[in-house]
Amino acid sequence: MACCVATGCSNRSNRKDLSFYRFPKDLERRTLWISAVNRGQWEPTEYSRLCSQHFISGEKSNDPQSPDYVPSLFGSDKTQKSSKQRAAKRIERSAMKLKKRDQKDRLTAASVLLGLAMAAAPADVTDQQSTEQSDQDILNDLLPDLQTDVQEEITDLADVQEEDELEEISDEEPETITELPPPEAHLQMNVKHQRDGTDDHNYFISSATCDKGTQCNKEPLYRHLLRTDMLCRLYTGLSLSAFHQLTRNLLPFNAQIFELDPIDQLLMTLMKLKLNLLLEDLAERFGVCPSGVSRIVSHWIDLMEICMKSYIPWLSKETIAGTMPQFFKSHYPGTTCIVDISEIKLKKPRRLDCWGDSFMRYDDEDTVKFMVAFAPCGLIMFISGAYGGKCSDTFIASDSGFLRYLQPLDEVMVERNFMISDALNERGVKLVIPACSKGLTRFNKDSAQKTSVYNVTIHMERVICRLKYYRILSESMPSSLTSKTDQILRICAALCNIRGENLHEELE
Repeated sequence: MACCVATGCSNRSNRKDLSFYRFPKDLERRTLWISAVNRGQWEPTEYSRLCSQHFISGEKSNDPQSPDYVPSLFGSDKTQKSSKQRAAKRIERSAMKLKKRDQKDRLTAASVLLGLAMAAAPADVTDQQSTEQSDQDILNDLLPDLQTDVQEEITDLADVQEEDELEEISDEEPETITELPPPEAHLQMNVKHQRDGTDDHNYFISSATCDKGTQCNKEPLYRHLLRTDMLCRLYTGLSLSAFHQLTRNLLPFNAQIFELDPIDQLLMTLMKLKLNLLLEDLAERFGVCPSGVSRIVSHWIDLMEICMKSYIPWLSKETIAGTMPQFFKSHYPGTTCIVDISEIKLKKPRRLDCWGDSFMRYDDEDTVKFMVAFAPCGLIMFISGAYGGKCSDTFIASDSGFLRYLQPLDEVMVERNFMISDALNERGVKLVIPACSKGLTRFNKDSAQKTSVYNVTIHMERVICRLKYYRILSESMPSSLTSKTDQILRICAALCNIRGENLHEELE
């Protein structure tokens, strides 16, 4: 003898007035049934049954649009009775919606026919009055039914409010019936609209029109700002030709998701990197809101970092030797790269839990370190991401991936306080450290060589200065961009390489 598996239901299969149903085999519908039964982790078996009392109509339905597609009546008798009443009303409302939609379509069709008749060739007054009377009769026939349907819909919505506590629906719907115009007003309104449309049409034909200046699209700002090479260097750090070349390389990869001109978007980003202007300043210049500036700059930083990786190449030994200044050829022909570590300042975040121990604090500012390696000609070949102030030089060199570029017998020139000798010795790389000549009474060959290396360190600082030519790195970086510090470092390094400045003239 089968029993109903619903909680609190004691019906058995010996009752002739009830039907018992297996759980569906369809996985989706079976899941809905299990969820409706609501017995926690319980899973039905092939012997599990559900009685017909849990269906609104007294039997299950295989129509997905039917409320009996899934059992819905569970709980006490009082609750089941109330649920049945609400469910029956829902079924009635579904049928009434279809009927009301059909009647609305008929009313709309009558209005359209009336409009078409008014727009047709002029007819005599008798025919026009006859047509208007015919359309008015149609509207008079449909309006009472429509008002009745609307009133019934309001009643149904009141029931929904009682079930779901949706007060706004019941407050707004009654106004709909009170604002319905009489049929005569509807006809007069249509006639007036048709006449107004005809008058507008005639006015358009008889009057000449012209475009005003205010109707034209706003001219891109870059055409005004980048008039000369000097202005282009001021705002972007690049020559005018280099800026146009960068534009041609980047625009094919840009997805136009902002209304601002794409070249203006790139210019805005470069101005943020070069001048570190406030968001409000850029917003005023480009005619967008500050939040829009933030989104545009963030988007272009991501795009530029991906597309400009090739601008920071690790040169081959042949290329390094071929581009080496005469000073290095005479004194240090085996130099592979020159390495230095520098710092950038970050504005403190407002949240105290973001003040990690990895940051050094000088003058109440957070500082992070990064490592840069450049060829003797001045081309930046490698730049690391940002690291906390407490990270050692050895850790930065190893974690950033710099050591992977080095080969045995390479020569790396560093400052004397750069502690990576152990890591380089493990790879068979020669480390050249400058030494100060102070306190020496006589120079030998090695001391003279080290003194020359000390002179090279001046140019090491000049490369860092070229990198910090972009004020986003020399001034305090805004907290809104600290999450993109690594990307900004790589972009600025690539821009330095695009500028084409090197150490040739200074080392000759």
